[in-house]
Amino acid sequence: VLCACVVANEMSYLVAPTHMVPRALSLNVPKTQASFLPSILSITDLIGRLLSGLASKIPGCTRAVQYAVFCMLWSASSLALVLGVTYPQMAALAGVYGLFNG
Repeated sequence: VLCACVVANEMSYLVAPTHMVPRALSLNVPKTQASFLPSILSITDLIGRLLSGLASKIPGCTRAVQYAVFCMLWSASSLALVLGVTYPQMAALAGVYGLFNG
């Protein structure tokens, strides 16, 4: 199961960041705001990495459990990215995606 998660993650790793800006532009979001979406994703990705480092200190939270939980949350947030149709929604979903990606 863990191997299948790794394969699925690696196959879809760049899909959301690559298509986020063109999708925002197609929804008539201004260029400056659309170009800031990957920055939001990157900032929250860094925060997510720090939080996952802290989560590894929790007793009983092995790396496999931590990876499985973040994998499920990241996949759910990846699927939710298409629900954003306004800039605030897209920014919030990019933040959640980045947080769980870290």
